Amino acid sequence: MSFEELINNNTLTDIFLSSGIGALIALGIATIILILVALYVYFAIAWMTIAQKLKYKKTWLAWIPIANWAMILQLGGFHWEWM
Repeated sequence: MSFEELINNNTLTDIFLSSGIGALIALGIATIILILVALYVYFAIAWMTIAQKLKYKKTWLAWIPIANWAMILQLGGFHWEWM
């Protein structure tokens, strides 16, 4: 198949278009994951700092996804059953 036949059949443009769309989707997913990781780190550092200022002994709980909810409730003075 010659180059002219590829252009006339739109096969080459379809290949470039489909690979470009796939690259944009992959870039979008990677960007979303990067933003989510950055937000997780930011909130973990923020809650750890708050816990340190309130003299909470187990500040490392801010980094554990479910345990940080328990820590936040304890910092707020809620009863242990809420955890």
